[in-house]
Amino acid sequence: MRLIGLVLALLTLAPLAAEGQPGRSARIGWMALSPGPTPTQIETFRRGMRERGWIEGQNLAIDLRWGDRDRARDLAVELVRLKVDVIVTQGPMVFGAKAATQSIPVVFGFSGDPVEAKLVASVPRPSGLRTAPSEPATAA
Repeated sequence: MRLIGLVLALLTLAPLAAEGQPGRSARIGWMALSPGPTPTQIETFRRGMRERGWIEGQNLAIDLRWGDRDRARDLAVELVRLKVDVIVTQGPMVFGAKAATQSIPVVFGFSGDPVEAKLVASVPRPSGLRTAPSEPATAA
């Protein structure tokens, strides 16, 4: 659910992606290692997006791509060509996304240090890619 929140934040912050904007659709590119996300993961993501007003087939498109880490850059290039608003990925697939674009936000989960891996400049100021928060957000 944290990843959904971060994706929504990016979509809301994108110049044309504000929720409630008439006729606006968002396109999410989702990259994963084979065999791809499980049906439960996909449905949980779709449900979270629906709860926030983003309905696949109406104002949301989700383009799934999966393969091995050697194909990560090629998969990301496909998503860039589709002009997705954001790329969601995790693990080593993030390196392919980083290599393919500097203009499309990339939201990722990574089990190492993203600064040490040279994915971001710093966690507070990532300069391009966005890590999924490690702790759930709390209401103030």
